[in-house]
Amino acid sequence: MGRRRGVFELLADRKVRCPMQEGRMTDPESIIRRLFALVDAGGDEFVDEFYSPEYLDHTPSTVRGLAPGREGLRQAFTIFRRGFPDVRHVIEDVIAAGDRVAVRLRAEGKHSGELFGIPPSGRHVSQEAIVIYRLAGGKIIERWSVSSSDLLEEVRRIATERAAPES
Repeated sequence: MGRRRGVFELLADRKVRCPMQEGRMTDPESIIRRLFALVDAGGDEFVDEFYSPEYLDHTPSTVRGLAPGREGLRQAFTIFRRGFPDVRHVIEDVIAAGDRVAVRLRAEGKHSGELFGIPPSGRHVSQEAIVIYRLAGGKIIERWSVSSSDLLEEVRRIATERAAPES
C-alpha cells in the first residue's frame, strides 16, 4: 500500500492555474497575493479591480453600519488604514483549489491613529486569520474569515490598559 497523502498535497493537485485574461491576472493565488500587497501599500483604488460588484462577505463582523459590497470595503479599508497606517500582512500559507483560495495570514501594525473612537495607543497589534476567497472571472465574489481575536476588542483592551492609572 502506498504512502497516505496529506491534505496540502491533495489540494495542490487540484490547483487551478488560469491564463492571463484581457491583460490581467486570473491565477487565483496570484490575485490574492497581489491584493494583500496593494492593501499594505494603502489606498482603496484596487477595490473595483479585485472585487466583483456582487461581492458578498459571509464573515460576522464587529464593523457595523458600513455599506454593503465594494463600497463597504472601501469604508473599512479607510477606517483601518487610519487606525493602523503601517499595517502589513504576512502570508503564512496559501492553498488554491478550483475557484477558492485559502490564506493563513498575520496582520501587524502600530495602533497610531483613532479607530472607531478609540484613541491611538502607540502599541503594536498582531492578529492571525484564515480567510477563504471564492473567485469568478478573476475577481473576488465571496469571502469567509476566522480571526484569532476580535481586533476591535483587542484595541479597546490596549487603550484601557494605557488609560489605567499606574500604582
